[in-house]
Amino acid sequence: MFAVDDVKSFENIPTIWIPEIIANSSTCSIILCGMKSDLRGRKDVEEQLHEKGQTFITQEEGDFMAQHCGCAGYIEVSSLNNEGVQEALTAALYCTSREYDEKKSGCKSQ
Repeated sequence: MFAVDDVKSFENIPTIWIPEIIANSSTCSIILCGMKSDLRGRKDVEEQLHEKGQTFITQEEGDFMAQHCGCAGYIEVSSLNNEGVQEALTAALYCTSREYDEKKSGCKSQ
């Protein structure tokens, strides 16, 4: 997870967050979530980012990062507006149930 207005956290995904997840659970699927997507519509946040020479992380950048890091997918979420929350939970349940079935049967899907 990272906030779409936090460039540093986004940059840390491949070097800090993904390796830490893999070190603690090498067999889990990872779904990258861009949090606070509702902030994109706020001019005050956009101005604050602009003052720092930054912009919001885009959907395309999130998709690319997820693909680059071998994640099962990328989903943007706004808990404030309840957008993407159901999709994120559904994706997590899907990955979890698929991994459970693979362990139970002894097979690993490609």
